[in-house]
Amino acid sequence: NRGVRTGRVLMRARVHLMKAFFGLLLMCAVFQSAALYGAPVWQTGAYDPSVWKPLAGEHLLRGLSPEMTGTFYTENGKPLVASAAGLGKLTDGSVPGSACDYSQIVGITAGVTLAWRFDEPKCVEQIRISSRWGDSGRDGIGVSSVQVLRTQSSSWVTLAVPSVSYNLGGSAGNWTGTGASFATLADVATGSLATDVVGLKLVFGPQDNNGAGYVEVEATGSCSTVEPALTAVVSGVE
Repeated sequence: NRGVRTGRVLMRARVHLMKAFFGLLLMCAVFQSAALYGAPVWQTGAYDPSVWKPLAGEHLLRGLSPEMTGTFYTENGKPLVASAAGLGKLTDGSVPGSACDYSQIVGITAGVTLAWRFDEPKCVEQIRISSRWGDSGRDGIGVSSVQVLRTQSSSWVTLAVPSVSYNLGGSAGNWTGTGASFATLADVATGSLATDVVGLKLVFGPQDNNGAGYVEVEATGSCSTVEPALTAVVSGVE
């Protein structure tokens, strides 16, 4: 009997060891996937306004006007968008061409937030922000965080994605740009940035020359309520 009991104890120990081993393998696979594909990252660069095209896919923000907090950037002699009524220009699917039309540009300062709300839950797969200016002094892109609002929640959640500070030049401006910059955020590991989303918010950080011109904000995705296993978020209530 003693030998039987000892055998059972050893068998249970082996089962527990096997479970621990396979659990460790699964954890390693997850970390290896994250290391291989990386966390969501911003891709930045310059674009040619004369050949700019909208992102492929379903446009979640097209035709929607955002709620805004903060202060517009304005400048004498330039008819920049400086009222909530003109914010729809950020999601009309176009940018000023070779001739820089300032009436199509929204001037943004540090601390501005733009929030869009959806009628039904969405899966946000990609975000692209485009800037425009007549010279390279105010074409930088600065976003400190991206937040989402999910169904059955009244609290905004900050996505675990890096901030973006591209072509910024502080109060002196950055005069090495092209006058047309972009920043695109995507997650190659999961294919989506967030799901079950009914609201999307951008929080703008320091801006080029303390005020930069933005012409288009795009978010592509689809209808979805299923949360991917590797989507990483951190809580943050405004």
